[in-house]
Amino acid sequence: MTIYKITDSYGLLIESKSIIKTLSEWIDKEIENIKDLPIDEYAPNGDINFINLKNKTIDELNNVKSKLLEKDGLKQFNKIMDILNTFEDVTVNSYGIEYKEV
Repeated sequence: MTIYKITDSYGLLIESKSIIKTLSEWIDKEIENIKDLPIDEYAPNGDINFINLKNKTIDELNNVKSKLLEKDGLKQFNKIMDILNTFEDVTVNSYGIEYKEV
């Protein structure tokens, strides 16, 4: 039986026998991380651009989560990574996040 894993440079993040469960749990963790990011109260306009970016990213992640399938795990993982990289404004996977099927 295949085990689906999400790891980062520190070790195992999520592991399950289901692609949907693995990716859903990872999305939930990322959404919580995004929600926990502080807002700069002293920024012009109350940091409205950052708030909007956070909300847009959470909406995109929830949209992907609602369409997860028990196939093409790597393709779905890459879609999630694209959303997170856009949010973080990076082109490299700075945390070494990987999708594995073992």
